[in-house]
Amino acid sequence: IRSITELDRSDATLVFVAYRDRIRYWRNQPGVKYISVFKNVGPQAGASLSHCHSQLIATSHLPSTVAGIAQTMSRHQAKTGCCLQCDLIRGEMKAKSRIISKTDSLIAFCPFASALPMQVRITTRRHTDCFESLPLTTIEELSTLVTRVTGWMEKLCPGTSYNYILHTRPPGIKSAPEALHWCLDLFPRLSRIAGFELASQSMINSILPEDAAERYRQRAAAEDPRRVLT
Repeated sequence: IRSITELDRSDATLVFVAYRDRIRYWRNQPGVKYISVFKNVGPQAGASLSHCHSQLIATSHLPSTVAGIAQTMSRHQAKTGCCLQCDLIRGEMKAKSRIISKTDSLIAFCPFASALPMQVRITTRRHTDCFESLPLTTIEELSTLVTRVTGWMEKLCPGTSYNYILHTRPPGIKSAPEALHWCLDLFPRLSRIAGFELASQSMINSILPEDAAERYRQRAAAEDPRRVLT
């Protein structure tokens, strides 16, 4: 097996249940401040093994970028009384142009000012700070949606390496459950991070998120016309 799209629904769900269980375990270990769950597919995405796999790294170091994002989200929540991600989701629901799929619990969209071409973010429509606190029914929905989005991406960008990254509230940040909101970011490696990006910490994205979303929606509709969003 080389892709999550080759798994049946029950096996795909078990992948995300394993993420949940391992995050829960490492969250309760002394000294752990940050947990990273990610999947690298293909050489351009950093994969060194050809078979389908994911990785989890738990560390006593809280990355400064992660801490900075948490501070920004906490300031927004303190100022507005709302989670920044929840406000972004409401904005995407109103605009509609960047949404590619919705379920009862989840939304998949190409974020405004996406850092990378064809980037997709999947998260819950209701506020939830930790992925590992999701009920099993939502995890089942999530595994199905991630599998579908991955399949659309593989059809749109055949043979392209890709990553997905699961973001959950770090154990080292205990004071902001109302401000932080878990999500999963998926992106094909259509461009390379080079000198300007490394020097400036500014990303160059050659595909507008609205255009990326339209490509995903067309692919979804070709697979099943019932998935056309209105």
